[in-house]
Amino acid sequence: MSTQGCRIPGNPDIAGVGVRCAIYVQTLLCFFPAFWTLGDGKVTRDELDSAETQATTNLVLAFAILVSSIVQAQTLVLTNYHASIVLSMSWLNNTNAFIYFLLYVQHKNQPNSLRPVDATWSGWYHHFRSLIAPILPGAPEHVDIEEVGTRGAPLPPIRRGTAESDASSSITKRRKAAKILVKRFVLLLGSLHLTLMASLGLWLWSDIRGFGKRSDEENACAAQLALFAILGKYVPFASGALRITSFIIYGIFLIPGFNLLLPIAVFLGIYTLCHYLPNPALLAPEQLDASQAPRSSVFRSRAGKARNFVAREIEWGMLPPFLGLLFLLSINIVFITDIELTLKRNAGLQLVTTNEGKWEFGQILSMLLLILPLRDLAETILARRTKQRQKVLIPGLRTAFKCKEWRTVSDLVKMGADPNVIDGDTDMSAIQAACLSDDSVPGFVIIAMLEAGGDPNIETDPLNRDKHSIDRDIKDCLRLLRSVEKRPQDAAAALRVASTHGYGAAVVLLLGSYKLDVNSTNKTEETALILASQGGHRVIAEVLCKEPGIELNLRDSNGRTALMRASANGHKLIVSTLLSSPSCNMYLADKDGQTAIAYATTGGHREVVALFKPTFTARGRRSPLIQATIDNDEDTVVGLLTWPGIDINAKDQDGKTAIMWASQLGHVAIVKLLCAAAGIQVNISDGEGRTALMLASSKILHSESTIELLCSTPGIDLNQADNSGKTALIWAASQLGGAGSELATKCLCAAREIDVNVADNDGATALMWASSQGNEATVKVLCATPGIDVNRVDINGTTPLMSASIMAHEDVVQILCRTPGIDVNMVNIDGRTALMMATFSGDDRSRSLVETLCSVPGIDVNIADEEGKTALFWAASEDNEAVVEVLCAAPGIDVNLADSDGTTALMQALAWGHDAVVEILRTIPGIIEPGS
Repeated sequence: MSTQGCRIPGNPDIAGVGVRCAIYVQTLLCFFPAFWTLGDGKVTRDELDSAETQATTNLVLAFAILVSSIVQAQTLVLTNYHASIVLSMSWLNNTNAFIYFLLYVQHKNQPNSLRPVDATWSGWYHHFRSLIAPILPGAPEHVDIEEVGTRGAPLPPIRRGTAESDASSSITKRRKAAKILVKRFVLLLGSLHLTLMASLGLWLWSDIRGFGKRSDEENACAAQLALFAILGKYVPFASGALRITSFIIYGIFLIPGFNLLLPIAVFLGIYTLCHYLPNPALLAPEQLDASQAPRSSVFRSRAGKARNFVAREIEWGMLPPFLGLLFLLSINIVFITDIELTLKRNAGLQLVTTNEGKWEFGQILSMLLLILPLRDLAETILARRTKQRQKVLIPGLRTAFKCKEWRTVSDLVKMGADPNVIDGDTDMSAIQAACLSDDSVPGFVIIAMLEAGGDPNIETDPLNRDKHSIDRDIKDCLRLLRSVEKRPQDAAAALRVASTHGYGAAVVLLLGSYKLDVNSTNKTEETALILASQGGHRVIAEVLCKEPGIELNLRDSNGRTALMRASANGHKLIVSTLLSSPSCNMYLADKDGQTAIAYATTGGHREVVALFKPTFTARGRRSPLIQATIDNDEDTVVGLLTWPGIDINAKDQDGKTAIMWASQLGHVAIVKLLCAAAGIQVNISDGEGRTALMLASSKILHSESTIELLCSTPGIDLNQADNSGKTALIWAASQLGGAGSELATKCLCAAREIDVNVADNDGATALMWASSQGNEATVKVLCATPGIDVNRVDINGTTPLMSASIMAHEDVVQILCRTPGIDVNMVNIDGRTALMMATFSGDDRSRSLVETLCSVPGIDVNIADEEGKTALFWAASEDNEAVVEVLCAAPGIDVNLADSDGTTALMQALAWGHDAVVEILRTIPGIIEPGS
């Protein structure tokens, strides 16, 4: 097609060589610090901030070009042809946001980062959700506030109570979450840039001929004749496939926030892919030595070094971002090549006087704007040189602090040496070595290292700590020390603050520079040692323990010592340090009677429990074995039983041993462990003479299995009695609960050595106790036991049958009456029989009781007590006409028997006015009337 008369006006401010060069250079420059950052195996916070600054600068310039293009499209300057060039360059500009994202992912993926995030889909999903959710309406209460708080401690709980307080808390959380998102301004700016770019793209490709307010001839000229390079191949501007593809792509990137999902998915996909790649083995140094090898082996040597480099990169975890950067760089090179090919191919369509080769003000201004990215690059290089300088100073610093040349150490850190660098021989940094040195280190040395970035927390490796946490601690520590310089009298209070927050450097400096009371307390009577032990600051605790005049056993307002605080929180090393001191009293108890080892046992800190002496009895209080038994902590009991010399028979303040508590509480598994333990004294008793078997038998619930275990233990004395003479069988039979009493009694009666007829101090046997309590099932078990003496009497001559009769337990009376060998005519010390006692109840149950007793073969209804009174006499006296009627019908009844005063039953009834009884008696044949 002829191009005669078809021209596209030039636009040097958009596609001029100066503008293009500026965009190309600033785009490519952002790769240099990124690759440089990955070179040392980690992305520090400073390097991430530097990348953020550089990316923000470039994105602002990119926005300027996009906004300028949109304005020009509305003012008859921008053609559709130049709009497509702007879009291609905009893709280049947005590279900065993606580079920052790669570095951000790598930074968060490092284990020493504050709140690290796994480089997985789920890890980053929850991370972004925690950042965005609090800002949205109706957000949940929980939010993972990144880099908020102090010293990595959890945020304080929200106080709930009023709607106003809840609303205030919600607003605070949203502000904090918004603050985090603002810190990630590059990602937000990149997303908005993609949205603006997509809007321009959709506007262009919706109607390329009618784009903007340019004349139709110029837009039509580009649509008809312009060719665009895509991956080096030329495609007509008016191609339908190009239009549809562009429309889809720009539609995907239109919505803010969501337009970052696809790039994020690509980069996380690289991380996922590298996760499954095998790690190549490193080649040995001799395999890489090409000094004596022919030239053909030089290439192999270099290839082997490259292989080792890749292997190390995978080990460092730097391969994923490295591949991501290479991927972005390749895309940028493709875009730059296609843009230049497009401009070159379509140069013939432009007017010579206004083509892109002409330098104008806009192009010169664009070149001047390169100063900013060049400045950022220079800062990166200078920072790198600072690191290199530090590396040069590090060997000297290590030698100086190993030789204890502290003035040299001070000079070196002032020159730029890193006081946090670790020496491989001592595993300590310079500031740690100075603080833990046995020599007196001048205070100015420690101050110099703090001011040079030394970590005041000398507990852990500073390389594993987040830089922001270190910087925050340094500021707080220096502020604390400067406040003491102004007010030396506050040195003791500053010592407690430093001990609380773990500022070991400040603790050493304060102890060496000021005369202070190391045992001074705060309002809650906490000393520096107690506070350090509570927080788990091991090194500070060790330093304080070595301080002259330190009191290890001082208590806080609740009576807790440093040892108790450390034990309760499971700080094993601090507990070990304290226990190694001869002056530490591990037997002390707080106001609630809790000892240090009890705190460790209750908290489940087994390693801490193991540090205490195995024979520990807490001076009359509960041993760890007893405490673990009460808590039903089977695992801890197993661990304690492995202690050499453990006193498993130690008693607490109640005189109970571990097996007694386990038996009483029904902890069957622990009873089994203790019964199998060597040296167990299963017959040991408490202050009331009760053994484990008695305690188990006295409980209604959970007793059967426990009793079975105890009865099968070698050496068990089944018939041992307590101070009141009660045996385990008596305790079981005397319980009110029928089912529990029956089960316990059945277990005990099944034992071979059991003596069912043993009586307590009052002469009462198990059968007598069960009969008096009305335990029908228990009585049945006892009566069926071989050797049972159903006629055994107590000190009052009372038999089980008498006890059941006087208590009106009819079912028990029936069982006893059916038992072989029962003597229903036995009398007590007052000469009274069970039949007489049955008449005393005076209620409806007495009739059936008397009927049961009268039906027993051999019953003598005419037996009289020491006063000469018979059962009939007692029934008449009680006006119990139902019992009188039953007795009068009994075979062999003598109704005319008189007591020692000569009074018969009829006389007694007449004297007391019991008319109904009189009528019944007068119907009996042979009754003698009074006075006859």
